[in-house]
Amino acid sequence: MTLIFSETLRDLRTGLSIIVPVYNEEKYVKSVIHQLRDLDVDFDYEIIVINDGSTDGSSQVLKSITLDKHYYLIQNPRNIGKGNAVRLGIEQANFSHILIFDSDNEYFVADIPKLAQPIMDNISDVVFGVRVQSENVISHSYFHSLARFVMTTYANILFGTKIKDIHTGLKLVSTSILRSLTLKENGFGLDTEITCLLLKSGLIPHEIAIGYVGRTRKQGKKIRFKDALVCLRIVSQIRFFHSKIEYRLGEMVYSN
Repeated sequence: MTLIFSETLRDLRTGLSIIVPVYNEEKYVKSVIHQLRDLDVDFDYEIIVINDGSTDGSSQVLKSITLDKHYYLIQNPRNIGKGNAVRLGIEQANFSHILIFDSDNEYFVADIPKLAQPIMDNISDVVFGVRVQSENVISHSYFHSLARFVMTTYANILFGTKIKDIHTGLKLVSTSILRSLTLKENGFGLDTEITCLLLKSGLIPHEIAIGYVGRTRKQGKKIRFKDALVCLRIVSQIRFFHSKIEYRLGEMVYSN
């Protein structure tokens, strides 16, 4: 069947909705939010922060930041997961494009203009910031680096693609496209789910090299081995059991 490709319930303004999921990041979140508020770009943007039931001082830190037309705060009473928080942010977005930006200070706010440029140049509506080996990318965990490589390679084999970073935390995507996807994951698997649904639909991300400084478990890194198993399951399920969505010029067509 063919559906009109609409903006879902309300008109969206041209600009960027930056979704920031937060769970127990009192050490970093204030700095991240202030850097985002100081972002120097030639387009309108908003910051939608979802506090996902933090049990440290993150709630107090976020409440201390003055709300305005650019900064919105959603408080989840209990922790459900990063995926659920991001999905809430997608529902609340007011602008034409969405950027997911983690609150753990592993990514650089200064990379956002680079990610937005392909959108502004009408090159792509899907842009990923990828962590490629360079002096600007530091990963303290061999396991995390290996798992990222293995999962990206596995996805590329299944989908016949050659993307560089399936799990990047910096994804800039059209709001209409994100809202058209059936997103179900509540945890870290949402990053994998978004990427694989895009690949299944033939939407190959335009990739931009970014900076990255990974944390150790002692520093607060939350991803564990079980999350890798979840991602493996998501990649396989979407490749073999999910319906394909083909996008073309203002409409989307579902097919098996």
